[in-house]
Parts: sequence; structure tokens; C-alpha cells
Amino acid sequence: DIVVLDDGSTDNTRKILRSYEKKDSRIRVIYKEKNYGVSNARLELINNSLGEFLMFCDSDDYMDTNTVEKVMDKMSDNKVDCVIFKVKCIKKGFSHEERNTYLRDGLYSKDKISRYYLKNPRSLLWGSLCNKCYKSEIIKVNNIKFSKNLEDVIFNIKYFKYINYCYIISDCYYYYNQNNSLQMKDYILYIKNLQYQ
Repeated sequence: DIVVLDDGSTDNTRKILRSYEKKDSRIRVIYKEKNYGVSNARLELINNSLGEFLMFCDSDDYMDTNTVEKVMDKMSDNKVDCVIFKVKCIKKGFSHEERNTYLRDGLYSKDKISRYYLKNPRSLLWGSLCNKCYKSEIIKVNNIKFSKNLEDVIFNIKYFKYINYCYIISDCYYYYNQNNSLQMKDYILYIKNLQYQ
């Protein structure tokens, strides 16, 4: 189930998406006449998804071709609520750095992983959606939504409140085109002032 949201594109995107819809019945596209922003787009994608699990991919990024298969194996084999993997940052078309998961491959409880990452806010636990696989039921039942500021951070903190276990994969599956992003110092300051409950 691949749900794509065209958030008011002004280039050739709509034509390309329609051609993919015709080729593959798994692809469903939601067309918007004007841009409503990333938070609204993601919420609409969640509400229109049919699958048991959810993964996000932004329009200028990409994943390895076998990412979904590998992640699904970990979700199913370990009966976990989340899988986390590495991200490689791309700047001006060139690999820049790998953003680390900081923990070895394996199964972690909510308490262990949350305490660890509160002490290591530069990790990708809180600040990214695209290096994770989520359970759709947890998001929908608990009405987890995006805020306008620090949206990925807030979403992940809310999600981790309801999980029991997650699985870490130290391999890099996601490639992030880094154009402009939240200042890391602001993100770290927010995390340090946050009390996880």
C-alpha cells in the first residue's frame, strides 16, 4: 500500500504520479490543489493508509530497494512496536555523513531506549520519522498527531509512550537530502528540557 500526497505541486509531478497509478494498483495518490504543509500532508497519509505498519519517505529522499522487506522481517519476527535504522545525509548530491542509531542491533524495551536517547539527543530516535517503522494501530487508537513546531520530535515522543519494545538495525537504509532543517541546537535544547513520562 503506497499512498502519495501531491500537496499542490506546480511542476510535472501530477502527470508522473498518474502514470504510476496506472502501472501499479498498490499506488494511491491524493491530489491537493494548494499546499497545506507537511503536518497536514502526513496526517492525511496516515488516515488514508490501509496497512498494519507505517513508514514515511519525503519527496526528495529515497530508500534502499529492499528496506521495507528487511524492516518487516524485524517487525514480524520480534513482535516489536517500532524498528529504527540508520540514515545517510546527502548534501549537494554527495554522501555527507551517516546519522547513527548509537545502539547495537537488537531488541530494546521502551524504558531502556528512552532513557538512553534522552542522554543522547543527537541520535535519530526523536528527530526523524523516516528512519522508522511504526504500528498504524498505535498511532490511530491513541490519536497521535503532528505539532507545527518540532513535529517529528513531538510525534516520536508521543508514539514511544505507547510502545513496549523496539528493534535497532545498525545498517543504513534511508538517504536524506539535507537542504534546510531544524537547527540542531534548538532540537537539543528542547529535548534537554523535556521530561519523558
